[in-house]
Amino acid sequence: MKAIILAAGKGTRLAPLTQHIPKPLVKVGASRIIERQIACLHECGIHEIYVVTGYMQEYFEYLRDRFHVTLVYNSAFDTCNNIYSMWLCRDYLEDTYVLEGDVYLHRNFLRPQLKCSAYFTGVKQDIRREWVVEFDDTRVHRVINGNVVPLDEARCLHGDYIMSGVSFWTGDVAAFIRQELNARMEDYLSGGAPEIGTQYWDQIVLDNVHQLDIGAIKINPDDWFEVDKMEDLLQAESHL
Repeated sequence: MKAIILAAGKGTRLAPLTQHIPKPLVKVGASRIIERQIACLHECGIHEIYVVTGYMQEYFEYLRDRFHVTLVYNSAFDTCNNIYSMWLCRDYLEDTYVLEGDVYLHRNFLRPQLKCSAYFTGVKQDIRREWVVEFDDTRVHRVINGNVVPLDEARCLHGDYIMSGVSFWTGDVAAFIRQELNARMEDYLSGGAPEIGTQYWDQIVLDNVHQLDIGAIKINPDDWFEVDKMEDLLQAESHL
C-alpha cells in the first residue's frame, strides 16, 4: 500500500498563518497536520508516501530525512487546482490512500488492509460548500459538489455525510482514474479545455460515479477536521 498527500495549495483562507508557512505544516496542538497524517500511515505499515508540494515547497524538505517520503513538486500550484497534483502522481495510484494535506486526523481511522476503493465519510454540519456522499451498504451512488449544486436547507441544518478528504483507490477504479487523469490533462495542456485547470481531481469520480464500484467507510464526526480557516483550527484544537 502507498499514500499520496496533496499539499501544494496556498491555503489563503487560513491567513495570516499561511503567509509564513504552508497549511499542511500548521500545528494542531503540538502536531503538524502532515506529520500526524504520516504517523497514522506508518501505524498502518504504509511507508511509501508521496507528498505533492507547491506553495513554499522548501518548507517540506525536512520530511525527506525525517520520514523518508518522496516529494513531488507541482510547478502549477498557483494556476491549477489539485487535479494537476493528482496527475503528477498518477503512476502511484494503485492500492493507494489519497489524503488532502489540510485534514487533521484526530483518530487514526486508516486501515492497513482494504480490498476495494472507498471514500471515508462522516457527518458534519454547515455543509453548504462540502462534497456530499450518498451511499448504501454496497456502494456510493452519488457525489454532490455543494460549491456547484445548492444543498437544501434541511440537509445543511441537520448535516449529512461528506467527503473527509481521505480515500483509498485500487483495481479497476484506480485504473479508470489514471486513464481519465491522462485524458483530461492532455486536453488541458494542449489548450483545448482550459476549464480543466480549475477542477478538483474528485470531479472525475463525480462525473462517473454510476459506472465505478466505490464503497463508503463511515467515520465519526470528530475523527477528522479539515483545517481550512481559523475557526476550523480552533475547533480541532478544542477536541484535543
